[in-house]
Amino acid sequence: MNAPIPSQVAQRAWINELLHRMTVAEAREVRMQLCAELRREIAAYLEQAGGKQ
Repeated sequence: MNAPIPSQVAQRAWINELLHRMTVAEAREVRMQLCAELRREIAAYLEQAGGKQ
């Protein structure tokens, strides 16, 4: 198994932070905005991870 490259580690850390923010956000609008950003970040992460295999 290959170790993740630093940019992947940073992406995962950012995704985890967004997930945390989404769970503690009280306003629906904020949760929706965070959800949209998460979808973009996860898609970018998966695209990058898929290209590295």
